[in-house]
Amino acid sequence: MIIEVDNSQCTVDITGIYISVTNTVGLRSAQSSTSDTYSVLSKNIAGLPAGTKMVGNEAIKEGFKLMANTEIKPTCSGKLLSSHFDLTVRTGYDVTCDCCGTTPSAGIRIVMS
Repeated sequence: MIIEVDNSQCTVDITGIYISVTNTVGLRSAQSSTSDTYSVLSKNIAGLPAGTKMVGNEAIKEGFKLMANTEIKPTCSGKLLSSHFDLTVRTGYDVTCDCCGTTPSAGIRIVMS
């Protein structure tokens, strides 16, 4: 995975970059439905100082290794059962961000087959 982070316009450090993959499984019946979300993996990597950026050739290149015996079920979208995976990357700052109310993050749905 390649992660580009631009902190060049900010005056506070990014303390860390947090990466996670979650699996949400949903079950439906004629009477009700339920869903649960499970953490498949998570990883914390070092942040970067204020006024710097890591983009292009300097972008962060990060890989994942699943633990032994980790079973990943494929993505599915049926009438009674659904299972999808989400990759999320978020940042942590030295201070609470007053400008936007939430810390920057990005997410994407991924397909496991």
